[in-house]
Amino acid sequence: MSEIKVNSIKGVGASSAAITVNNTDGTCAANITSLNGGQFANRNIILNGEFLVAQRATSATSVSGSSNFSYDTVDRFVYGRSTDAVVNLAQEDDAPVGFKKCLQLRVTTADTSTSYARIVYRIEDTDVYRFGFGQSGTRFLTLSFYHKHTQAGTNCVMIQNPSYNRSYIAEYTQSVANTWERAIITIPVDTGNHWSPSGGRGMQIQWGLTNADAQGSANAWTSSNIVVTANQYNHLGAVDNYFRLTGIQLELGSVATDFEHRSFAQELLLCQRYFYMHAYGSG
Repeated sequence: MSEIKVNSIKGVGASSAAITVNNTDGTCAANITSLNGGQFANRNIILNGEFLVAQRATSATSVSGSSNFSYDTVDRFVYGRSTDAVVNLAQEDDAPVGFKKCLQLRVTTADTSTSYARIVYRIEDTDVYRFGFGQSGTRFLTLSFYHKHTQAGTNCVMIQNPSYNRSYIAEYTQSVANTWERAIITIPVDTGNHWSPSGGRGMQIQWGLTNADAQGSANAWTSSNIVVTANQYNHLGAVDNYFRLTGIQLELGSVATDFEHRSFAQELLLCQRYFYMHAYGSG
């Protein structure tokens, strides 16, 4: 049994009067029913957020630009682009303490013209219900992730409804180049009637890669398809620029809890709901 030691406990008794319990040895018993207003297990709505699973391939080289959104390497994450840039995508052995892998995009042919490029994660609508989008009341969700980019500067991540007509942009900063840093972004749940369940996609998260994408203002829900602010750094503008992510977590509440690690077996099984690689052979 775990033991928690405190100087005092302040609570509410059966008569609803506030009470204070003091123990001479500082021990107490605790009955914890929630974490950050949500559940203990399965807090993280993101599958493969630490990029352990790559059923299709661990790398994809010379990924050229086109008006395309494709699953090239790690499960559940899409590279979307309409650009002349060429990149390599990989499940890379680089990560902050407590992690092993990351998703890396590295530029091999630069593009400074008008174009868009994004890392996209799509969430099934049955996994979005817990947030209460489109319903009255004040609620929050918190997105946290680790980032390591070649260049210091401002970057954007966007949450969007499945109809592409409701978006929320948040900025985060790479303070020191080539260094793992953690972004924590708290987002108010949108209560407008823009989130009708469709039996398919319920939400998507997009990390902007260029400053030529659809631009708007940060920190507010807007009725348009926007992805970045004017402050977004263009990661595709120079050869050998790289963009790395890992430890991505999206959870109910206004506080970022520690990343919820799952076993590789659990993560693989969850990913296989969406893609299953069948191994042929006589072995």
